[in-house]
Amino acid sequence: MTHNANGAYDPRGSWVYISVIGVMALGVVASLISPYFREISERKRANWPQTKGTPKGTRVIKEPPTPRFITPLYVGQCSVEYTVGGKLYTLWSASGYLDPDSAWVADRMQECPVSRYVVRYNPENPSDASAERLDGPP
Repeated sequence: MTHNANGAYDPRGSWVYISVIGVMALGVVASLISPYFREISERKRANWPQTKGTPKGTRVIKEPPTPRFITPLYVGQCSVEYTVGGKLYTLWSASGYLDPDSAWVADRMQECPVSRYVVRYNPENPSDASAERLDGPP
C-alpha cells in the first residue's frame, strides 16, 4: 500500500492500478502498429502470382452484428475454383450482395452474379489465396 505525504492512501501505487495502466498502454501500442502490419501483408499479397478464378457455387452466410451494423447481415458468397501447378483449389469470395434480409440475398444467389475472378495466391502455399471480382465483359 502506498501513502502520500499527508498519510492518505494513494491508489496509484497499487499493483492493480499499475496493471490496468499497463494493459491500456499495450492496447494503445497494438492499435497503432496493427495497421502497419496489415499494410505489409497487403503489399506482400499484391506481389503474389495470380491466376484465373471460375465461380462454381454459392452460399449465404450470416455475419453477426457489430458496433457499426447493429443488425445481422446476410452475405452472398461464391465458391471460386482455381488451378496452381495442376492442382485444383477452392475458396469463398464476396459476390457483392449483403442485406439484413436473408431471403433477398438468397434470391439473388441462385447462381454467382460474378462471371470472372482473379485469384492471388501464396506461391509457397497456393491454398492461401484471395479472389477479386473482375466486372465487365471478358
